[in-house]
Amino acid sequence: MKKNLFFLFALICSMSLFTACSDDDDDKIKDPVIGTWKVPAVELDENNSVIGGSVFMTWEAPEDTYLSFLPVSAIPSLAIQMGSVILPQVLQDVTLSADGNIVATYSSAGIDLLGEKPITPVWETSPADYATFKLQGNGKMLLFLNLEKIIADANTKADITTVISQLLELVKNGIPVNYALSNNNEEVKIFIDKELMTTIAAMGPAIAELIPDDPDALGSFGPMIKAILGDLPTAMSKTTKFELGLNLKK
Repeated sequence: MKKNLFFLFALICSMSLFTACSDDDDDKIKDPVIGTWKVPAVELDENNSVIGGSVFMTWEAPEDTYLSFLPVSAIPSLAIQMGSVILPQVLQDVTLSADGNIVATYSSAGIDLLGEKPITPVWETSPADYATFKLQGNGKMLLFLNLEKIIADANTKADITTVISQLLELVKNGIPVNYALSNNNEEVKIFIDKELMTTIAAMGPAIAELIPDDPDALGSFGPMIKAILGDLPTAMSKTTKFELGLNLKK
């Protein structure tokens, strides 16, 4: 059950980075960001080391700021490497529809971080009523998650009461997300900033409890990720600049 809960939360977080922006409530949204955005494959150098991919991150804080045993200054590089390996295994694409719905193609088959146990994704399409978006203008956006529908479909409500109550507080007025189009609107960066991350960080300890102890889920990285989540609230209280987001392509 914990494994299913963790992938459910991963899907929710991934979808929270896909939105668009508008100045009105027209039935059909007209904006270059409308369409299907694909998660790019991880980029490797000649030594098979990760050099880029679907995740980018900036994090500035005092030198004595740590997550578990890791200094915050080392987190962006690690996040880019791990995130760019993980995300293509759990998320294939996200479609932003002109009617304001968001549909994701995702897999909960598992994650292989080290290339030791290759996992074949089993792609599924999320229902159209899981998430919607509203355009705000000036690179700002609001995402609305139908958490009651998501949790009911997953049959997980009783297991994640703490996380769900915190998520409901976060999403009731829409989740603010930033975006920037480039390369003739063929690429987009979608990211969250310090203000939103500080709110999310408060849920870190509760989210850590959702991570399964099953070594097939996150391998040897599981305990480290759980410790990092537990330290997030303190680290964000010291942070001066934070950006975390996705690089996506048409």
